Amino acid sequence: MPEPIYLWDESRVAVNAAEMALNNNWLVAHFEGQPDLWNTKPPLLLWLQVLSIKLFGFNEVAIRLPTVGRWWQLLAPYTGLVRKSCAM
Repeated sequence: MPEPIYLWDESRVAVNAAEMALNNNWLVAHFEGQPDLWNTKPPLLLWLQVLSIKLFGFNEVAIRLPTVGRWWQLLAPYTGLVRKSCAM
């Protein structure tokens, strides 16, 4: 069973991504129809979440998939290094 969307940061960014997907304004994040002045995150995660929502629909998997993908991208080089050092 997946974890629910957390109420503060994760849910606010999810609403920003959902509203960005609905109004097709990729430059300004919105929350409850107004420009989101609280969002201080870099826009790349938001844009990746919008693409994921457009591909998979608005659900928990679509919201979290860009974060999981980024972790895999960051960890892949380190797993190769660990395998090489253990093989020696």
